[in-house]
Amino acid sequence: MRCLLFVALVGCAQAGALGSNNLGGADANGNSSTDGSPVDAYVRPDAPGSGSGSGSGSGSGSGPTTITLDQNSTDTFSTGVGCNNKNVTYKNEFYRVFDLSAQNPPITTTFTVTKVSFGVYYFNGAGDIDVTATVGTYTGTAGGTTLTGTFSPVGSPTMANVPTTNEGDDNTVDVAMSEPITGSSQLYVEIQASAGDGDGFFIGANTQSESEPGYVQNSSGECGQAKPTDLTSVEGSQTSLIIRVTGTY
Repeated sequence: MRCLLFVALVGCAQAGALGSNNLGGADANGNSSTDGSPVDAYVRPDAPGSGSGSGSGSGSGSGPTTITLDQNSTDTFSTGVGCNNKNVTYKNEFYRVFDLSAQNPPITTTFTVTKVSFGVYYFNGAGDIDVTATVGTYTGTAGGTTLTGTFSPVGSPTMANVPTTNEGDDNTVDVAMSEPITGSSQLYVEIQASAGDGDGFFIGANTQSESEPGYVQNSSGECGQAKPTDLTSVEGSQTSLIIRVTGTY
């Protein structure tokens, strides 16, 4: 297992040294390679394109439009990600930022987030690891190697009900909420997993292209990402987080 903040995080070693602990991947048995490469392909494919994401939705007449914001081409996963020490993961934060003004058409009125969804590649920490979803607005430049701007959460973190997940289960967890986001702003979503006491949480990911980067942070310091950092730059190869947001406007 690897201590990496990246794909296939059931292990402690990963593709790209981040220090004594890394963001890396491993298989469902907690095994990882010793040369820094993923044990298996645990990466999620993201959709190629430009801009800050794509959205699909429906609406008729003068009623509200429902749309799902997704920066990935597919939600099939091939790996898991998390800062870890073998089977045990440390505190991990995963982010995506969606520019509402860059959607087609631009979302200029209040966007109410009704659901956050994320992939789970591996999880054995029921009753030990708390996983939450938070949304809000981000002020600053997105799309670079790190996010150094200001995060302004809306509402409180919402606890996710994450089922025990083994490699190959490819579970997707939906977190219901009702949080209003200012139109034309940059909406951010954060999935946070607390440190495990002998257990692990690896978010689903793949190696497909994405229209904007997904970010990882290890604020407790074991893997070195003190600020949200582009996961692909950490891994050294394309690695795309499976996180999407559904809402109405």
